[in-house]
Amino acid sequence: MQAMASKQVPLFTDQGNLVRQYNLHPIAVFSEARTQEFPDTPTMRELGHDLVFTIWSGLYAPAGTPVALLDRIETACQRMMAAPAVVEGLRRMDMPIQFRSRAEFGAYHAAEYARFGKLVQDFNLRVN
Repeated sequence: MQAMASKQVPLFTDQGNLVRQYNLHPIAVFSEARTQEFPDTPTMRELGHDLVFTIWSGLYAPAGTPVALLDRIETACQRMMAAPAVVEGLRRMDMPIQFRSRAEFGAYHAAEYARFGKLVQDFNLRVN
């Protein structure tokens, strides 16, 4: 953000809350569809670039963790993600909530891993 403000960089990506905080002009969003926060801002796909990138996080447990314990953790997470304070806090940061069950998250994680693995191979990306 400092580099953008001092005109050292002409363009960068960040979260929606910073766009409003620093009065930036959004050019495009990396989501599947236009966002509620910036309904007039096109997606990268609308601009002709097949780029969809979302930030997500999840909890992981060691292999062999008892299913009963995983069930308790999943239930607690689902309850927490529905708590008004969490919903409001994430809304203020423009971070939409999409709770996924263990099975859904596992499938999502595998698909993302495959998608980004393909990009690494297609573009021969390596750590320098």
